[in-house]
Amino acid sequence: MESSPCNITSSRKTWLVMVCLMGLGAGNAEIDNKFRCGPGITTPGVTIPSGDIILEYGSPLEIFCVLSPGVVSQGFNSSQLVFYHTSNRILPEFVTLVNESTARLYVEKPVPMEDMFYCKLTNGTEEFPVCLNSVAVGFSPQEVLNFSCVSHNWDNLNCTWTPPLNYVKTKYTLVYYLPGRNGWKLRYRCPNETDVKGKNYCFWDQSTTIPYRQPYEYYYFLMTGENRFGSITTKTKFHHYAYVLPTKAANLTYLDITSSSVMIQWSVVFPMQNFPPGVLQKVEYQSQWDLRNQWHVVDVSSLSKKSATHQLN
Repeated sequence: MESSPCNITSSRKTWLVMVCLMGLGAGNAEIDNKFRCGPGITTPGVTIPSGDIILEYGSPLEIFCVLSPGVVSQGFNSSQLVFYHTSNRILPEFVTLVNESTARLYVEKPVPMEDMFYCKLTNGTEEFPVCLNSVAVGFSPQEVLNFSCVSHNWDNLNCTWTPPLNYVKTKYTLVYYLPGRNGWKLRYRCPNETDVKGKNYCFWDQSTTIPYRQPYEYYYFLMTGENRFGSITTKTKFHHYAYVLPTKAANLTYLDITSSSVMIQWSVVFPMQNFPPGVLQKVEYQSQWDLRNQWHVVDVSSLSKKSATHQLN
């Protein structure tokens, strides 16, 4: 039977190789300290580069797997090194032998991903972990998707968005500025209360550290994405008043009712009675003999858009 890097039999657990290698001679120990896969871990070798590998899509992936001198002195060589992508063994066409101790993995254009790559040493019957890398392949920042804002009852403003899929960690920051000659000089960011990692929204009202600014018909939003491959800033002119959704009417009651008519009254909920464009009303009714989904629309053209209370007969 072929020996393992520390001459253990096939009945022993694979990771015992890490312990056995620590028993090499003192001279080899000093050299092999440079060949640790991680702090406090002794393996048959290392991968270069070590640790996490982060690539921009289109760049090649290159990993060298290097056996330690102590392992090479036991008769092992780079022809016994194999690479894995997650649990799948990588085809030999992507691996070349550099010298007696080193094998090279090279993928010209890896697909976008965030996966683990492993190098292992085989003796023909067993495979021993050498080292591993986390590999992320992604993009420079891209524009966010589905950016939208809505104000509920002119009391607050809530903006949401969806970050595009990117395996490279990317931070998005939203700020706005207001119209005016020098408005662009003052940038207002997402309030601390809603600037939460992983939460892709910003919320402003009168209680947030940066308050909601009701009187402005337009906002200018700047969305900035940043990662190690660059940054991108997208400007959006937002028609604030066009996205104000009033809450349902309050104090709906009837003042007079006959066999053929009814007079109703209702109130517009504060502060919408002060909303500059006014509030459009819509009234529908049905009788007890109508079908459940059959509604009649009432002509409300006579109603003022600026009134706080309405009556309709």
